[in-house]
Amino acid sequence: MKTTLFTALLLASLAQGQSIVSPPALQVVARGQTASFSVTATGSGPLAYQWRRNGVALAGATEATLTLTNVQFRDVGGYSVGVSTGGAQAFSAEAELRIPGTLWAAGSDQYGQMADGQTKLRPTPLRVLRAARQFQAGRFFSFYLTAEGDLYAAGHN
Repeated sequence: MKTTLFTALLLASLAQGQSIVSPPALQVVARGQTASFSVTATGSGPLAYQWRRNGVALAGATEATLTLTNVQFRDVGGYSVGVSTGGAQAFSAEAELRIPGTLWAAGSDQYGQMADGQTKLRPTPLRVLRAARQFQAGRFFSFYLTAEGDLYAAGHN
C-alpha cells in the first residue's frame, strides 16, 4: 500500500478512535446556484470541523456541512475538511466544486486566441464558449470542441 500524507493522517486518526466515514463528494452546480459539501465522521468526544478550499482554511466554516450560496467562478476548486477530537485530526480527500459547460479564459489575447475579434490583455475572465466539451490552448492558438461536436480554431493560424 502506497502511503500518502492523507493515508498517514487517516491511520493516525483511526488509532485515536476517530475516522471519516463519508468524505465530501464532487459538486457540479450552475453559476449562481447553491453547492453543499458534507462529511460524516465518528470519534470519541465532540468533533470539531474546519473546511478548506485549495488547502486554505475557510473562516467560520466549522460545521459538518459547508453550504455555498450564489456560487461564482472564484468558488471553484478543491474542498476538504479537517475533523478533530482533542489533539488528533484527520483530513478528508479533496472534493471538487465545478461550474459545468462554460469555458472562460483570461490572459494575453495577442493573437486572437479567445475568438472574439479582439487582441488585447484580458485580466478579467471572458466567456469563450457556452457548451464546451474540450479545449486545447497554446501560446498562439486555441481549439474548442462544443458539446454538439463542432470544432473551432482561433489565434495565429
